[in-house]
Amino acid sequence: MQDTTALSTLQESTHFKHQLPLSLSNSVAAKSMRSAIVLALISQLLVNEVFKATNLVQGDTELRRELCFIADENPKKEAFTRALLISLYDEEYFENHISRSAQLVYKQVKELLEPNSADNFRQEVHSIFKEAAGIWRDLQLMKSHFAVDLEFRKEQSDSWKSIKLSSTELAFEAQDVSADGFESDAVELKVFPRMYISGPKGETPVFSGRVLQRSQVTSAKDEFTRSDENNPLWDSTTAGIERRRLSQRRGPQARQNSGTFLGSDTGQPRS
Repeated sequence: MQDTTALSTLQESTHFKHQLPLSLSNSVAAKSMRSAIVLALISQLLVNEVFKATNLVQGDTELRRELCFIADENPKKEAFTRALLISLYDEEYFENHISRSAQLVYKQVKELLEPNSADNFRQEVHSIFKEAAGIWRDLQLMKSHFAVDLEFRKEQSDSWKSIKLSSTELAFEAQDVSADGFESDAVELKVFPRMYISGPKGETPVFSGRVLQRSQVTSAKDEFTRSDENNPLWDSTTAGIERRRLSQRRGPQARQNSGTFLGSDTGQPRS
């Protein structure tokens, strides 16, 4: 793949910011970075567009906080308010909203894939959003107040797991990390939100969030700094300047061009 436009589109996503290395290589490390970014993009849009208290307003952060506060003080009142908000929308509205959300992901990724694979990807993403929206709507009708959070905080480190990447295949494995582990190995990317129940007794964890730590990005960064300077990552950032300095010291290295571009089932890179 020679056209860097597709990677630039993913790198410059307006939905979330990251500094992971994006290269044209089809090595396991490079594909892991692209896959992690796509997963993070899907998660960010799920939080912003699907896991919401209401769609009456574009941003509902303050409403979410208020509902959590009400849940702590008066759970029954909070449950009634939540049910009322969710009842304002019919099936057609939900389907249209799901389609728009899935399309936002598709636009960021489609140029990375061949047409046939891109269409399959679009359908799979739509199914993910539809299933997630259905589960979320059911949760909103329950007495307990379920909430999600994609902001990593050190004091809540026990609510997060780290993603361990394989050096030989495209695989994501969750592993427990202590608070000290997060302190010494910083979080590079939040890949999936944590879920919890908010109530008078505080938070009850339901699902641990997933993050990618700095140590898991090292291989991809090393490969990137050895690669051709025409790679699109970080060129306008401080990290980009450092990357170019390292590249000048080490010299270029041929790209690997075997395997699929995002992973085993997402199709060949466009050329």
